[in-house]
Amino acid sequence: MFPFSGSLVRIDHYVHGSISNYLLGWAYLIGSATTISMEAEAIIMYTNKYLPLFSTESGYLTPLGILTAAALIGVFTVIQVIGVNVFGKVNTAITIWKFIIPTATVILLITLYLHPGNFTAYGGFAPLGWAAVFTALIPPSGIIWAYEGFRQALEYAGEARNPRRDVPMALVLSIILVAILYMALEIAFIGGIDWSKIYLPNSKGQYAIPIKPGDWSDLINSNWAGSPFYSELYTSGIIVLVLWATILLIDAWISPAGTMGVYIGTTARSLYGLSRQGYYPSIFGNLHERFQTPWFSFLITYLIAVLFLLPFPTWYQIVSISTTATIINYLAGGPALVILRRTAPNVDRPYKAPRCHY
Repeated sequence: MFPFSGSLVRIDHYVHGSISNYLLGWAYLIGSATTISMEAEAIIMYTNKYLPLFSTESGYLTPLGILTAAALIGVFTVIQVIGVNVFGKVNTAITIWKFIIPTATVILLITLYLHPGNFTAYGGFAPLGWAAVFTALIPPSGIIWAYEGFRQALEYAGEARNPRRDVPMALVLSIILVAILYMALEIAFIGGIDWSKIYLPNSKGQYAIPIKPGDWSDLINSNWAGSPFYSELYTSGIIVLVLWATILLIDAWISPAGTMGVYIGTTARSLYGLSRQGYYPSIFGNLHERFQTPWFSFLITYLIAVLFLLPFPTWYQIVSISTTATIINYLAGGPALVILRRTAPNVDRPYKAPRCHY
């Protein structure tokens, strides 16, 4: 109905006013900008396993790690400035890769390395109870953060060729497909656990203590914690799965890079949207003469993302801030729908929910 670039920081302006929208816009900017930092850090942390130059043992980026992460963010910022069409081609290739690799991982684990007993033994379904299920869903856990990618269809709506068709389709399909894929990955991972190959650290920090079979809560402290799927495949002893584990290492670089690129565009378009609403100076809304993209907003996005590498240098510290800030912005979505039905009943709506009368 309102296909704006940076729409998530603009729609609330029409339903709740400028003060509400300004605060929600800031929350959304924090959430999207920190995601850039997290994805850049994820790439660096995976690289550090082979080139231990970029972070400390405690997970903090070294000066070289920060510079490398900043360079990665810079490369994707340039790609975004060139235009959504150029990035769209890059992102399409990465998205296809991001679906093929986990799907193939699920198929390989279920067909070659399934331990059905894991689903019934050690406490059966939900062994830690429903409290653990809901704890995993609170914002700082990272589970909610993993689902937030559906919103990008709204952020790029102003540049879509057919937003009435493409935006709803992108929103619905992304939520459904990702939910199915995540559940399949969880089933494959649980079925592939061989407890005899998992170890906990001893007093010297060496992984030498066998984990107690069925101790689900202690998996996060084990030698599998950093890269669970890779560890599961690599320790299986099955040649096909061991070779596929190498593919997962490549995926550990490609997947975060794609997400980082998308969120660079999201943050810049949010700054652009806030400028168009009059919250920020007009320079944030200036478009590049050749590429027609908000070049100054991209520059500021780059600086903000790099700054978040400095005070919050570990992934887990940033993810709780990012998710909480973003969910604050989401709170306005439901009320906005109701208010717009009452205040703008005659606006042409490309989609009408059945049995809704206001």
